[in-house]
Amino acid sequence: MRKKSHNILKLLVFIIPMSLTIVPTALANDPPKADEQDGKFKKAVDQKLNGKKGPKKEDAHPAPDVKSKMDHTDGYVHEWLPFPSFNAIALPGLEKFVYKPARGEMTVVVMLATWCAPCVKMMPEILRLQARTARLPINYINIFTNDTKQDATGFMAEHGMKSGVLATHEVLAAFKNPELPAIYVGDRNSWMLMRYLKATPEDLVEVEESIKYLTAI
Repeated sequence: MRKKSHNILKLLVFIIPMSLTIVPTALANDPPKADEQDGKFKKAVDQKLNGKKGPKKEDAHPAPDVKSKMDHTDGYVHEWLPFPSFNAIALPGLEKFVYKPARGEMTVVVMLATWCAPCVKMMPEILRLQARTARLPINYINIFTNDTKQDATGFMAEHGMKSGVLATHEVLAAFKNPELPAIYVGDRNSWMLMRYLKATPEDLVEVEESIKYLTAI
């Protein structure tokens, strides 16, 4: 009996130090806390999407500033942007031209230049569109940008244009000096509906469809 008790005692003496060594090791290998796991997961996702050294996705494509909405175009305007009022110079007499969108009427502004080859090419189609929709409640304004009176009036005579205006600095500022030809369409509540920079004949098809739909309502 004494021998058995002695053996048990020896066994305990051997086990206790071992257990003291194992416990700290086990604690060191415990799984990380929830916050640590979340942080590691987010870091791994960011590295996967953006690369280890690349910028974050949101930094690579910053949201456009509200002040520069008129600088962007994708056809239809997806924010509430009032159609601008402006002052220009009427042709051929150079009288002051004041325009303010009127409720119940659409506005179509065509910005062009006599030195702009795409403008010259598109002008016959633009004028045909204006003739087809002349009886609808629409105000068409053809604005010559960075042109002289002589060049603009000669262009009007050549293409049979009934009206046109010369752009002022105020007009260029209101429309952010766009790439030509540019087309802006305002709805019957004086909101900007569509805008096209470097417009194409395909864009004119969309403009006409929208005009017919909105004037039929």
